[in-house]
Amino acid sequence: MLVRIAEAFEYIISGQLRCSYADLKLRYRSLLKEQNYLYGNTRLDTQKVMNDFINHYGEKLLMRFGATVEDVYCNWLLSAFRNTDRITHPVRHILIILFFCESVHDFSQHSPLSELKPEKRINAPKNDFAHHYKSILALIDKFPEKSRQALRSMDNAAYQWLNIHDKDWFERHMPPKRIPKPVPKRINWADKDSEVLAKVKKSVSQLLSERNPFVRVTIYAVCGRSGEQYRILNNRHKLPKTMKYLEAVAETSLQFQYRKIRCVISDTNEELTKELIYKNACIVKYRFREVDDYIESLFSGVQINVGKNSGVQSSRICDNLLGWRLRQKKQ
Repeated sequence: MLVRIAEAFEYIISGQLRCSYADLKLRYRSLLKEQNYLYGNTRLDTQKVMNDFINHYGEKLLMRFGATVEDVYCNWLLSAFRNTDRITHPVRHILIILFFCESVHDFSQHSPLSELKPEKRINAPKNDFAHHYKSILALIDKFPEKSRQALRSMDNAAYQWLNIHDKDWFERHMPPKRIPKPVPKRINWADKDSEVLAKVKKSVSQLLSERNPFVRVTIYAVCGRSGEQYRILNNRHKLPKTMKYLEAVAETSLQFQYRKIRCVISDTNEELTKELIYKNACIVKYRFREVDDYIESLFSGVQINVGKNSGVQSSRICDNLLGWRLRQKKQ
């Protein structure tokens, strides 16, 4: 099969296939008609053509070419057969051509038929549509847990025809209509805001107390820890107190590094060195110039002024409390 596909590429690249996009569609329709994939002139037996296409190539080969066919009402294979503006990848066109014919050369010899017009089927006999009954029954047997809407998406033509022309049979065999879930009671968002805020504050306290590893306080981390992630992120405008608190406590990357350094200095009983701070605070040296200057200032006793955009809340990095703790540990 791979050799046949390679030969098809060579044939097309050499310029021997001269076919417009409109002609290509007409050739497909003609071959579908000849190989009994069309009912009348225009109605496509989607399930049959998909099954035969997958069986012809096998799932493994289709996956190799990125051309797997999903068992849904609309996919790339069905779109290629329909008169749509959707573009189909050339590799997939080759797969379609070799599905119908032995080679691209044989396909090029096939004359496209004129545009097929749909047949009038207003008073068509019921026996002409026996395949609709079989198709729906097969789907119900294969997917007993599926809803009516899911079955409709798999074979819309059979579903619609039976629903219109044989309503009694349709209702007897289709799965029962699913009862919609009761509408939840209206939420008091003011009370919910206070309730969620309490959970969020507890989560922030947990994150700030964690060590090995440290966890950065971000809006997403806090929301996930509180168990209210979807409620908060999907209803930001309805939870003003919670969002204001989250925005206030969320740490920038630099703030997170400074907090880790303070925690290491506060918790460590060993002799403090620069290397120990880098190691225990899990900080990569030379990654943040501001952090390196901060650590250097702790050992040199030099106070560094911090600008508004540095990510530090205090106006001085080397504050008196931190300097005192460092001196105590050195002694």
